Amino acid sequence: MGLATVTNLRKYLGESVADITDTDLFYILEDASMSVAGQGVPVSHARHAELCVCYAAYILSHTGRIQDVASESVEGVATSYSRSGTSPNGSPYLDIYRQKRQEVLGFHGRIA
Repeated sequence: MGLATVTNLRKYLGESVADITDTDLFYILEDASMSVAGQGVPVSHARHAELCVCYAAYILSHTGRIQDVASESVEGVATSYSRSGTSPNGSPYLDIYRQKRQEVLGFHGRIA
């Protein structure tokens, strides 16, 4: 089941969320989960939690609670993003979310 945890979000964002309470992060993850489900990826989907963490990061950056991402590292694979230019969508976190969501929805109906 794809449920994100505060621990997942803290691992993803590192020190940028050190000053934000677990309670606040929990509620942001709840909002993110409803948004992700509303955009076609149900809670039962294996990658729902991953998408929730990305969308929660977007919410935090959009509301000014954290700075936009400069890079991310997942299981030893690092990706860097330029913070000097503007993202077409307003936030690199939203770009990451949309890319991952497209990966999930792009396979919808293709796999038996």
